[in-house]
Amino acid sequence: MEDIPFEDRCLQVNCNSDTQKIWVINNLANKTLRTELSDTFRLFVERLENVDAGDFNFRLEKEASNFEDAFLKLLEDDPDNKSNAPKVPVFDYRPKY
Repeated sequence: MEDIPFEDRCLQVNCNSDTQKIWVINNLANKTLRTELSDTFRLFVERLENVDAGDFNFRLEKEASNFEDAFLKLLEDDPDNKSNAPKVPVFDYRPKY
């Protein structure tokens, strides 16, 4: 993955098959992007200079994972879902943190 330019690692893939549209979200690319963003963020915010990078990234990943789960729940085709968002099948193969 180091040989691939950074912009290409974070590409969202939209697949179309007849009447279906499938979104493929690359969780490894998202995690890589968050790690690089957190490193840059910690460089520019003085109060974060002495924060442990591993702990900061772990907490950032956990919060991002919770946010993404809540977002995907808005789209789930579940009878208990009261959201006005379009209902689609959601398959999440990401490991839980």
